[in-house]
Amino acid sequence: IEVDNIRHEEIILQDPCLKQLYIDRIILAKDKKRALRPSVQQAIFETTGAYTKEIWPDIEILINAS
Repeated sequence: IEVDNIRHEEIILQDPCLKQLYIDRIILAKDKKRALRPSVQQAIFETTGAYTKEIWPDIEILINAS
């Protein structure tokens, strides 16, 4: 699913099931473009918790570089 429209992303992030599926796909694909969005970053960290570095080692470097 290609979701470049921020409005669609807001709707997805409001539903717990869709949000989890969306964030899981972003993490699996290592989608840097979407991971830079603040609402998505927060959801990634909520999902990965203490295992963020193990699941996506470069995420903090990516966020700090932006």
